Amino acid sequence: MLETSILGIDHHLSEAQYGQLLQLCPAEKREKIAELRRFEDRERSLLGDVLARTMIGRAANMAPSLIACAYPKQGKPHPLNMPGMHFNISHAGAYVACSLSDRTVGVDIEEIRGAKLNIAERFFCPAEVQYIKAQPADRQATAFCEIWTKKEAYMKYKGEGLGLALDAFDVCQDMPGIYFQRVFENADCICHVCTEYSQPSQTAYLDVSDFIRTFSDCPGA
Repeated sequence: MLETSILGIDHHLSEAQYGQLLQLCPAEKREKIAELRRFEDRERSLLGDVLARTMIGRAANMAPSLIACAYPKQGKPHPLNMPGMHFNISHAGAYVACSLSDRTVGVDIEEIRGAKLNIAERFFCPAEVQYIKAQPADRQATAFCEIWTKKEAYMKYKGEGLGLALDAFDVCQDMPGIYFQRVFENADCICHVCTEYSQPSQTAYLDVSDFIRTFSDCPGA
């Protein structure tokens, strides 16, 4: 099982909506959200948490408010008391992504903001740099972001974060048992999932209005 939801934030939450969703989070998560300086970051962090709870709740037929998730400083977030379920969250720009699976999973979404060849040449593997340079000029920024999101998704899959050097693995080469799935791309963002599944992820695309409207359909929400 592999599911991914892409949530587009086409407008900010109202104060009432923000407060309603915040009440679903445990005190520890609410405190972490409150520590973020920018409202946009607090909003995306909140939406990511609730999106994960909603997906887990639907899979387990439980109310999102009853889903307990751990966010350790080291390692990956995970649902408590659900050892067979894994999730991962990423957000960038006006998007939040969450992948849910019964196997280890990592997801990363990033804004497309230029090729940044100097960064690629310093931190990427030679084959990855060559892949970016081989693209037409108008596709190099997307190619850079493709490599970056695959690398981030892989590090999140491994649960090693920044402890794993970017040039320690090459996403242009086959990795036995590891697959990268592009689940979203437009002119602004690109998103990849790192998974043990070769079958395509079941991917849903929502905006905030859809999410708020369908949220009441969750059992016990």
